[in-house]
Amino acid sequence: MGNSAPMKREQAKRGKWDAVIVGAGIAGLGVARALVLKRKKVLVLEKKVSGVSTLNASGILDPFVDLDFRPSVLRITIPALKKYGGWINQIENETGFSTGYEKRALLYTAFSKAEEVKLKRFLHIRGVRKIMRVKWLGRGEILRLEPGVDSQVRGGLFLPEVARVLPAKLAKVLRAWLIKQGVVFRTITASPRLITQENRTLGIRVGSRSFRAETVVGCLGAWACVEEKKTGLHQPVQAVRGQLAVYRRNKPLKVLLHTADGGYLIPWVPGRILAGSTVEKNQFQAVTEKQGMRQIHRHAVKMLPELADSNPVKFWSGIRPKSLSGSPRIGKTAVSGYYVANGYYRCGILVGVYAGELLARLILTGKTPVELQPFKVKL
Repeated sequence: MGNSAPMKREQAKRGKWDAVIVGAGIAGLGVARALVLKRKKVLVLEKKVSGVSTLNASGILDPFVDLDFRPSVLRITIPALKKYGGWINQIENETGFSTGYEKRALLYTAFSKAEEVKLKRFLHIRGVRKIMRVKWLGRGEILRLEPGVDSQVRGGLFLPEVARVLPAKLAKVLRAWLIKQGVVFRTITASPRLITQENRTLGIRVGSRSFRAETVVGCLGAWACVEEKKTGLHQPVQAVRGQLAVYRRNKPLKVLLHTADGGYLIPWVPGRILAGSTVEKNQFQAVTEKQGMRQIHRHAVKMLPELADSNPVKFWSGIRPKSLSGSPRIGKTAVSGYYVANGYYRCGILVGVYAGELLARLILTGKTPVELQPFKVKL
């Protein structure tokens, strides 16, 4: 169904599109996928910045979102997880590239009574057991499953139907698939500005260049809180930096390991495991610092004591977009034709494509899907 190169050039010459998406992270790519599947002419504008969350995330497809979420988020995280393998297989088969997607169980570990109580609460979230498998494992079960875990573990919350993906590969493969379908990507250096007339969207202006479209979707990620002040792309989110580190470990982990207080260890590449992550608000510099590395090391050793004398062989950081309300912001704004998909924070890699499908349904029908009701954009 891909559009030809001459058609792309003609679209660019006319400067007229069905939709312009501002931002090429997982939120923007997800919306672009949904719209191009409906045969819409889609332009994606991207501004090169360091620390983009999509490229620097851990890739854990966890519907409980590190235990840091509102129950309403399960409305999109669990369906997104169930649909993930289907669309991943599609783009991998059609491009011939791998995203690193694999099914892998997740284990949240408790090392204190308070952590045990916290984890067991999630067993009783209304309706969870009806839509996904989750159970409690005792100390003996955990040590048989993953012998390297600290023997002081009290128990853990076990999610056998979780998965992981390599985010940088995912973005590359999804982008290649979108280009094959006719989506056009343009790199911009100036700040994009929304063009409106009588409260209706007409397109986007970047410097002296205009891109005409009756639908514009703002997916600026963490940088929305900077851009909104000068562009009209209003998205009240904050930047939250997360640092990560890679350790050597020849024996692969059987499960994705997580503490009850934010640390995790996951298989990365052969002979390596990824450890994370910090939560640093209002930080736009994608750098790593000693304090953050020490925090990550403490979490890692808490789960696998064998790492006590190990040093990271690689480290980096990413900047996540967190909405001020704590929930994603997905929907229409007060300006007709202007929509936003942002504030995904730690669940972006998981929900980006599914949320894009839901938002596209709203754009095309004018009706807000019930799954998006909790994430309406408050005007």
